[in-house]
Amino acid sequence: MLGAVFLFTVMDAIAKQLTKEVGLIQTIWVRYTGQALLVFLIVLPRLREVAKSQYPKLQLLRSVIFNGCHLLILFKHFKDWVGRSYRYYGH
Repeated sequence: MLGAVFLFTVMDAIAKQLTKEVGLIQTIWVRYTGQALLVFLIVLPRLREVAKSQYPKLQLLRSVIFNGCHLLILFKHFKDWVGRSYRYYGH
């Protein structure tokens, strides 16, 4: 437990420093990509056992809804960004 608290503290400190150096989006991307890769490598030896679901159709529906929500949010922000850029450059 103490080790986990220490690692979270170190990870947070590194993320704050990286945000100052390279920016928020890149820091978040690296943090979560690294986390996903680490979890994948830990789970890989038992992937068939872990990935087995009693309700695969429900799991697929959940994935589609989850990804759809994120795409809607992404498109909304992209539309806002394009609109601001369009107004900024006076077109």
